[in-house]
Amino acid sequence: MNTPHTPTPWNLEVNSAWANTCKDRGPIFECRLTPGAHIPVDQNERNAAYIVRAVNAHEELLGNLRYMADWFFDNGFPEKSEWTNAIIFKAEGK
Repeated sequence: MNTPHTPTPWNLEVNSAWANTCKDRGPIFECRLTPGAHIPVDQNERNAAYIVRAVNAHEELLGNLRYMADWFFDNGFPEKSEWTNAIIFKAEGK
């Protein structure tokens, strides 16, 4: 996938029918809030909020992990650097 994702920060909008993760001009992702559906309404709201928090924190967390991986390597902890890099690769979808 070569198309970049929608820029952050994303926000959450909730009404009686949906919980959207949004940016500027409308929904990016929608969690339908259908009473009696397989996933309860309040859980869908929490799912949408979780997505927004994860997306908005992603780049900062990766930057801190990269710093930690470099610090571990530079200070004689190569195994911890490898472990940290494995987490980075996972978060990047590699």
